[in-house]
Amino acid sequence: MKKLLPFVFAMLAMPAFSQVSFNGLNYQAVVRDANGDPLPNQMVSVYIELYNGVGGGFVSYAEEHSVSTNDQGLITLVIGEGVPVSTMNYADVDWTMDTPWSMEVMMDVAGGTNYTVMGSTQLRAVPYAEHAHTADSLTSGLHWEVAGTVLSNTHGGPVRITGDGQVDGNVNVNGYLSLGGALLWPDWDIDAQADKLVVNEGGVGPRLTILDGGNVGVGTTTPDTTLHVVGAFKLEDGSQGAGKVLTSDANGLAVWQPPTGGGGHWTANGNDIHNTNSGKVGIGTTTPGPPLHVYNTVQGSTVRVENSTSTGTINVRTPGCDMYYGVLGNKGYIMNASNTDLAIGTNGLTRMTVTSAGDVGLGTTTPGAELDIFSPDNLARIIMKNPASTNGANFRLNGLELSILNRDAGPLFFATSNLERMRITPSGDVGIGTTAPAHKLDVRGNMRLGNGSEFEQDIHFWSGNGSWQVGTNDAGNGALNNQFYIYDDAVGQYRLTVQRSTGYVGIGTTTPQSALAVNGKITAKEVEVTLAGFPDYVFEPDYDLMTLEEVEAYIQEHGHLPHVPSACEVEENGLGLGEMNKILLEKVEELTLHLIEKEAELKQLRADVDALLGR
Repeated sequence: MKKLLPFVFAMLAMPAFSQVSFNGLNYQAVVRDANGDPLPNQMVSVYIELYNGVGGGFVSYAEEHSVSTNDQGLITLVIGEGVPVSTMNYADVDWTMDTPWSMEVMMDVAGGTNYTVMGSTQLRAVPYAEHAHTADSLTSGLHWEVAGTVLSNTHGGPVRITGDGQVDGNVNVNGYLSLGGALLWPDWDIDAQADKLVVNEGGVGPRLTILDGGNVGVGTTTPDTTLHVVGAFKLEDGSQGAGKVLTSDANGLAVWQPPTGGGGHWTANGNDIHNTNSGKVGIGTTTPGPPLHVYNTVQGSTVRVENSTSTGTINVRTPGCDMYYGVLGNKGYIMNASNTDLAIGTNGLTRMTVTSAGDVGLGTTTPGAELDIFSPDNLARIIMKNPASTNGANFRLNGLELSILNRDAGPLFFATSNLERMRITPSGDVGIGTTAPAHKLDVRGNMRLGNGSEFEQDIHFWSGNGSWQVGTNDAGNGALNNQFYIYDDAVGQYRLTVQRSTGYVGIGTTTPQSALAVNGKITAKEVEVTLAGFPDYVFEPDYDLMTLEEVEAYIQEHGHLPHVPSACEVEENGLGLGEMNKILLEKVEELTLHLIEKEAELKQLRADVDALLGR
């Protein structure tokens, strides 16, 4: 047999590390036999050691690989992804050591662990690339230092970034930041978003917001005007003073000026305008009573308040209540803006109350529900009418009696899910599942009745001579145990029962022992019995027909025919009609066979007699 020797083709170091994996070192080699021919598609074992030094040194890491050559005998693996030897870990290799790194390769072309040393080679650029993954600091003569994700200048001087650029992410500055000559204080940041620019103060939040449409907000991040200020502000031009108002000329130039007004008793003092005479204002009258008195002798609007927008209100306010009257959109508007009730009354009395929670009370100032109606005369009513009705519908609580009345000649019905479920006709017929009941109670569909009792539920049908009961009885209630029954109250007897467990029906008995048990006579023109195993088997060739002598012996011993129950058995267990007919037919068929046999014997006997007599 030709001896195979592994041979690593070409250079061991440079081709193996032409590409570097972020998690290891790529390695390739061609495995050849002693003749130099590649070994295609063969499993081989590779043992690799990394050590610090040239020509030998301390082994820092070792691992094993089990790989297969390809069609050209080439193996490809990644150093760092093999099976580590002992407790060594590739991630723990210290690539920062000053002495050179070397690698030794051993191989077993049979795929076992009988390794042969293939050689060693010095690693050059690769350790520095691996060290770049774990480098945690960088220093240079420019006083820059990198620690993790932080870049700092240890020189202590200013940092200037010139030219156009872009920063993706947040920029935190400890110290001062100069942008285009403007100096920003510590703990401030500028947040440039897709639709706005926000200036934030650390620990406080947004101070200034500029939207992409040009609106500027101070104290708000959603300015809805060119300048939107939330909070107090001061406007000074040197002419400001107490009681002055801000006015504008035709060009929009605003200045502070003293307020001006007409003559008479009107005086402006700061924000107040008042009448120096009596403090009362009369419109249409010279003798005003309340602070504002409007009098009109012409029919029509007395006071008109207009607003060019869709909403206009009059506000009446006291220390305890804030009321608004007016128009909101296209509807009239009454609003109590305080957390108090709203009352509507007549004749000096409160007739309706709307609480701050939204409950409405009619006749009560303390409603306990969304609609609470109280009548002091012990008769609370709701009446509904339409043009087609005369008397309308009436919901009434008279004392403790609740009634729903249709006082016109129309039906009353109840519905759920927009479908009618029950109807009461003007004549008093009640229909469930039908809109045209023909009886006092007309039910179309299934019906379930119960009295809430754990044991017995029934329906009573009354007549002049007594009543009948139709009902059910649960387990454990007296004589009836889980049965359906029909009971005659006039005589105090159960006329029919049905057992739930067996389905047995009893007539004249409450303990039926079969599908139909009748305690009494049965009158029928015809009874049809369906029975399996009818005795045609008597005429089968292999039927064991007893001889008459055997039958006689059986009768003498047992006192009855074979296959026929005794009198005691019938008295104790009864005998089914079908079973009895089956037994009788079996005996008739057996007698028929005996007669046929005797007829044959008789014919033979006659023939023998005729032969003796010479006939």
